[in-house]
Amino acid sequence: MTRIILLLLLSIQLLSCEKESANPNQNPETLIYSTSFEDQTTLEEEGWEGVYTLLEDSPASGGSYCLALEPQWLPGLGEAFYAPTLSNNSNYRIDFWFKTINWEGTFLINKRLSGSDAEENLLTISLTEEDWTFASHSFVLELAENETLVVYFSAGGTEVVSGKVLVDELSIYRE
Repeated sequence: MTRIILLLLLSIQLLSCEKESANPNQNPETLIYSTSFEDQTTLEEEGWEGVYTLLEDSPASGGSYCLALEPQWLPGLGEAFYAPTLSNNSNYRIDFWFKTINWEGTFLINKRLSGSDAEENLLTISLTEEDWTFASHSFVLELAENETLVVYFSAGGTEVVSGKVLVDELSIYRE
């Protein structure tokens, strides 16, 4: 009789456990692009442009190298930019690590009209931390048929002093 009662209690307990159901309204994020800036040739093939070098330095989660920007003599700018192919009317997030050495940098997201140099700024963030710092920025992308998104990292220009802006582990996600 004790066995029957134990089996009955065990059956009730097992039947009362519910499996957690997934929220049908929650979409998982999708990795669109990722780089740890390990190879100059790969960056050029992927479409990175600008005045930059690779430097042997990285956050703990990174590889061996990072993107290094130095301010250029005015009117030049030390910058790197990339135009990822993204779908319109979606939510995106860009994650990256950065640090500065005796200098401040800027991270920008712009919209560029196809066949033109005209751009509209969507987001500007100052990069000022002297230790490796994680940054994450979400945005809604609404592009016309003839527009593209451009991601910029800049060390700007100077006439006197010099420093560096380092960037690593860049990832773009569709949320």
